[in-house]
Amino acid sequence: LISPKQSFFMVCEHLSKIIGFEFNFSSAKKLIIAAIIVVIAVVVLLVKNWDSVKEAASKAWEGIKNIWSAVSSWFNNNIVNNQDYLNWIEEKTI
Repeated sequence: LISPKQSFFMVCEHLSKIIGFEFNFSSAKKLIIAAIIVVIAVVVLLVKNWDSVKEAASKAWEGIKNIWSAVSSWFNNNIVNNQDYLNWIEEKTI
C-alpha cells in the first residue's frame, strides 16, 4: 500500500518528467508549485471519475447515517431514558 506522502512524490516525479521541471523540494516555491500541480491532478481525476466518486460517497454517507442512527438509538435508550442514571449524575454533580 502506498502512503499519501509516497503518492505525492510519485506524482511530482512523473509530472516533472512530463513538464521538464526538476523537483528537488529544496525551496518553498518548488513545494508550492508541486502542491498546485497535485491539486490540479486530483481535480482532473475527480472530474474524470465523477460517477464512481459520487457512488462511493453516497454509499459512505448511507453507512455514516446508519452508524449515527444506531449510536443515537443506543444513547437514547441507555442514557437519556434511564432516569436512575440521570439521577446518579445529578447527585454526583451537585
